Formats: sequence, structure tokens, C-alpha cells
Amino acid sequence: GVAGGPVQAVFEVYGDVTQARQDEAMAWRLVAGTVLSLLGGLYLFLLATVRRADRVMAAQERARAQQAAQVLHMAYHDGLTGLPNRRSFAERLDGLLALARHHHHPVALMFIDLDGFKAVNDTHGHAAGDQLLQAVAGRILACLREGDLLFRMGGDEFTAVLSRVVAAGDADAVARRVLAAVAQPVAVAGAAATVGASIGIALYPTDAAAPDGLLRLADDAMYRAKAAGKGRHAFHGAPPVVVAAAAGQPVDPLPA
Repeated sequence: GVAGGPVQAVFEVYGDVTQARQDEAMAWRLVAGTVLSLLGGLYLFLLATVRRADRVMAAQERARAQQAAQVLHMAYHDGLTGLPNRRSFAERLDGLLALARHHHHPVALMFIDLDGFKAVNDTHGHAAGDQLLQAVAGRILACLREGDLLFRMGGDEFTAVLSRVVAAGDADAVARRVLAAVAQPVAVAGAAATVGASIGIALYPTDAAAPDGLLRLADDAMYRAKAAGKGRHAFHGAPPVVVAAAAGQPVDPLPA
């Protein structure tokens, strides 16, 4: 129509945008899928990293725990025989006597010193002496009862705590087994070495109630057994007991 005049006609132009909308939706799905894939990959990567770090930290913690346990074991055990050592003896005896006091049952402490060990060292060497100590420690341990404890105090000295004894005869029977076992020859350095043992025994609470007193009396009894000829055992306050050998003869005295 004429400019400024009335509108004569109106027309509309339509375009088909279906394909454009479909393309736009496809593009958004593609973007969303890509983002989700990237996020999923990142999550899996982080998860794997965290799990790997957890495994590494757990392995390190186990290694530290094993190392700490090994250090603790070495502090309380003898490196040669694997037996609890003097430090362990002091702590365990306190606990065992406290338990015995609570339950009102006797305990026997045996102090065991080998006879003739120095001669084996001098003749066959220190390696043979170590081998003999290991063998003797195993023999003594096999003579003890369930619940009894064996300690290496150092050198050729051992202590055994008999945690439950009804009478002195219980400790006497164990001492006899130990003496017989120790007296058997041991193969070292291609030869048969023979040692013996002298044993002192003190009873809780009959002889002493304190750990130090009990150890001192057992040690004194051991020296009395050794002075009486070795190869025998003695209770505190009683004469040494001579143990007959397999052939029915007294045990021959051995050199110190």
C-alpha cells in the first residue's frame, strides 16, 4: 500500500526448522556425552589413584608393623637360641608370680648351668659351641611341661619357670629329665661333644616370695650342686641330688 496508508495485505514466511532443532539436540547430546565421558574417566582415574595409594600406604604400614614387631622380638629374645632372654625373664617372672599369688599355687624356678661347655668351645671352636647351645636349648625345652617357660640368661646359663608345681617332686622330676637329656652327646664339628648340667631349684612362696630373692636362691642352689660334683640338681636348703646314669652309675663329674 501507499506509505502511511492503510495496510492492504499481510503475508508470513514459514521455514522448516525441524532439522535445525534435531541438529541442535544432537549437538547437546554429543556435548553432554563427551562431558560425562570425561568426568567418568576422571572419576575412574582418581578412584584407581586413591586405591593404589591406599595399597601403598597399607603395605608401608604392614612393613612398619613387621619391623616394629621384629625389633621388639629381638629386644626380648636371644638371637642364637630364639628363647626369651634375661630382659624377658625379669618381666615374665614378675607376672607369673603375681598370677601364682592370685591363684594360690606354688611355682618352681630352676637355674641351669652347663658343665663342660668351655671345653667344647676351646676344643671345637665357638661355632661348635653355638651349635651345642642350640641343641641343648631344644632338649631342655622338650623336657618342660605345658605352661613352663625356658629362658637363656646368657652364655651357658638358662632358667626355667615351672608355672604350676603341686610339690617339690614335680620340679625334681623335671630336673631329672633335663639332666638326662643334656648329658646325651651332641654332634658338632664332625665330632660328638658331651656336656652336663648343674641345676639349682627354689620354690615360691616356700623359699622366697620376691623375684630377686627366688632367683638368688636358685642360683645359690645351682652352685652347691656344681660344687658337689656337677651333673646333679639341688633344692634350696637341701643336699644336692645325684641322678643315676642309664647304666645305673652316678654321673661322672665334668670339667667346669
